[in-house]
Amino acid sequence: MAFFVLQIVTVVAFHYLFPETPVSNLMALAIDISFVICVFAGFKYLRRDDFIVNSNNVSNAIFLVLLLLSFVWFLISPLFKIHQHQWNLDVSFTTHNLNEITKNPNFFTVYGLLRVLLIVPILEELFYRKLILSSLLRKYGVYISIIVSSILFSIGHLDFNNSIIFLVYGILLGVTYWKTKSIYYPILLHIFINAMTFFLI
Repeated sequence: MAFFVLQIVTVVAFHYLFPETPVSNLMALAIDISFVICVFAGFKYLRRDDFIVNSNNVSNAIFLVLLLLSFVWFLISPLFKIHQHQWNLDVSFTTHNLNEITKNPNFFTVYGLLRVLLIVPILEELFYRKLILSSLLRKYGVYISIIVSSILFSIGHLDFNNSIIFLVYGILLGVTYWKTKSIYYPILLHIFINAMTFFLI
């Protein structure tokens, strides 16, 4: 709850300071800043690598299997898109046109590219997997913890149309974190997913 209040306060402050900037751009910046603040606030959890759940470390081969599953889900996920546009809130100011980035390299186009390919994967994995999923795993079972953190991950994208798609990605990322006991693998997987979305759609 505090996370969403922080986002709202940040958006209002940005809108007051930069009234000419589109609200969707300000919301994306506010979300990223909110993630950074929450990650710093939960830093004591970030330093803990222990799990209550006993799981063997998986090899890179298992990670590649999860990577392949993510690619397969990417290919079939359009079948699961919900077509209710009135419930969709677009907060991704990222352009999906590399020509626009090269022709008009302003702060928002460059930041949008960095945001999709680097900033969001790192911040979201630190928040949803390292903070939330780790905390849930210490109190609840694996399946409940992964499902709950994935639901929160889906809701956090504020995109009802793609909620099922984000839920499945959240599960894949949660399983990756649980199986590898490392935050680096889900960050790499998240970068891969976002890169597919950016370059192939």
